[in-house]
Amino acid sequence: MPRLKISEVAEKHLTRWLEGLVSGEIQAGALPPSVVDFYYFGYFEGRESRQHEIDEIRQTSHQGEIDRLTRLVDVYWAEAHLTKDQRRERILKRLDAGLQQADAATWDRIEAELYAALSDRQLNTKHLLVADNTSASGGTSRDSNVESGGERAA
Repeated sequence: MPRLKISEVAEKHLTRWLEGLVSGEIQAGALPPSVVDFYYFGYFEGRESRQHEIDEIRQTSHQGEIDRLTRLVDVYWAEAHLTKDQRRERILKRLDAGLQQADAATWDRIEAELYAALSDRQLNTKHLLVADNTSASGGTSRDSNVESGGERAA
């Protein structure tokens, strides 16, 4: 089969975009959708050709990294193909599904982390009670001082 040809200008653009992707100057979502489709086609073809290695890695301690990279691919695909509102709806559906699947141990862990943040004064709840973000004694809360660039009081 003969090799397909494109114009010299198109060749220069594609080369520059590839170099930008490799260097990190360009995000995949910034490219035209048809170019992103080629990118993902290559990704999935490569993944299929290495599926046995992926399956092997999944059984090891690298599962977290695989999950992270899979989510990253999903984010880039959504940026390239969905509107902002569609992405927001998609995220909300995933969050809702995750919350529905969370078990009691997960909720216990979240609750413990929130209490730890409260006790360490990392979570400012003063603004929930007082509209101007001051403490009940009338002074400025330590947390709002940190947020404005000040030092945390000991």
